[in-house]
Amino acid sequence: MESYRYIHAKSSWMSAREALQLAQKLAEMGAEDGNIDSYMRQGVYNDYLKAHGEPEFGTSDFIATVPMVYMITNGVELIIKGYLYAAHPEEAPSAPPKLPDMIARFKAEFPDNDLMLGFVNSYTEDELLPELLGRFLAENGVKLAELYKERRFLNNASFFSITDRYQGMVYNWDEGKAFYQTVLEQVEAVLPVIEELQADIDSDGLPGAKVTALRK
Repeated sequence: MESYRYIHAKSSWMSAREALQLAQKLAEMGAEDGNIDSYMRQGVYNDYLKAHGEPEFGTSDFIATVPMVYMITNGVELIIKGYLYAAHPEEAPSAPPKLPDMIARFKAEFPDNDLMLGFVNSYTEDELLPELLGRFLAENGVKLAELYKERRFLNNASFFSITDRYQGMVYNWDEGKAFYQTVLEQVEAVLPVIEELQADIDSDGLPGAKVTALRK
């Protein structure tokens, strides 16, 4: 039983790392140039720009930001799964609980993990979101729970279709650089921790000291 849980913790953290590394690359582009839209204009996103136009001052590239948000929210869910698997290796295998329940459980069980808790809070609590992302949601009357729901059930309500239903994220270049820099710093802070945890479980599901210390 314990081997099963630790193997799933390892795979969850490995997948979280991959998702956040992709988000990291996109955030690096944005931190340098102010947006990532220019990297995607040759694709289908260009049709949206033609239909909706760009603001006279600044840019509106939530369409291009959607993949990054998707990767971050995916990473958050996988990070939490890894911690809960490792914290309770004695639990019988079962379908994972709904994401809001997992988030609440993670926060209750790891209140002293300032780094990881801060990262999870930044992308699960509306008031703690990076400013531009929070502004986008507020202006559209969207809650984070809706983004997570759409990301989780793509067949029912496509996460990527939100760009057709909501207005864009409008900002100037300096705001864009600050936004992407914030995201970049947050992601880069947690990546080494995730890498250490997944590496601390061997291929047979045997944990090292770092993972064993997470047991509740």
